[in-house]
Amino acid sequence: YEVSKGTLGSTLDVGYDIRISDKTFIGFKLSFSGGVVKITSSDLPISDEYNESLASINLSVGLRF
Repeated sequence: YEVSKGTLGSTLDVGYDIRISDKTFIGFKLSFSGGVVKITSSDLPISDEYNESLASINLSVGLRF
């Protein structure tokens, strides 16, 4: 298989901090990343092209002080 003709992707992040005390915060962040890779197969007598989707969802929790 050969990856050709580039890729397309994007990322979306949403976060929020909650104050626990004067100088202490707890934070939450949700991230979504997605993309498409075009793949060309030359192993077959007739060349075949298809798109492969890539996706990721991440949740982060942090403490800031």
